[in-house]
Amino acid sequence: LNEIEDNQDIDAGNSENNNSLISNRLDFENGWSFHYQLGWLFLEEIDNDSFWLWKEGWGWLWTEHSLWENESSGYLYRSDISSWVFWTENGPSPELNAYDFKNKVWSQF
Repeated sequence: LNEIEDNQDIDAGNSENNNSLISNRLDFENGWSFHYQLGWLFLEEIDNDSFWLWKEGWGWLWTEHSLWENESSGYLYRSDISSWVFWTENGPSPELNAYDFKNKVWSQF
């Protein structure tokens, strides 16, 4: 933590559009963000409503504000397999929080 405090500019991630996917995060100058529910993400904002994000093991995903009902669930488009993913805090178990519609399986995001 001391290294982060000394070497990184951290923004609390209080986005004006209050997108539930994008809020609740710490932003770093190098483009990476730590989201409290989704973990480490690299975010690319397209406009005020939509984002591309990259997550290890998942590749590039696209989402927009309208695809999120609330702060605990929403949809992302996974570009590497051309499929939709549903993410929720309330999956079948704490380890299983992302449903892949193409492969019809729950997995850990």
